[in-house]
Amino acid sequence: MQWESDSYTYGAPEAPTMADDHHEEDRPDYDPEHVELPAREPPLRSTAPQSSFTMSQVGTGLGVLLVGLVLTFGIALALA
Repeated sequence: MQWESDSYTYGAPEAPTMADDHHEEDRPDYDPEHVELPAREPPLRSTAPQSSFTMSQVGTGLGVLLVGLVLTFGIALALA
């Protein structure tokens, strides 16, 4: 970006903002009459609650839960 002069002017020069940058050259024109579908399907997503767990992983999770509960409530009750 070139400024009109190198001399100091009072007030901040206007810098481009994110709203000024639309990347219109990167977007193809949308034609609702001729919709082009992607060449392939997007990959299937897998998130944690829907994933299968082994019994070893379940046992480890329960062990961590029990240790956390003992530390949280056991120490509080022992000091009371």
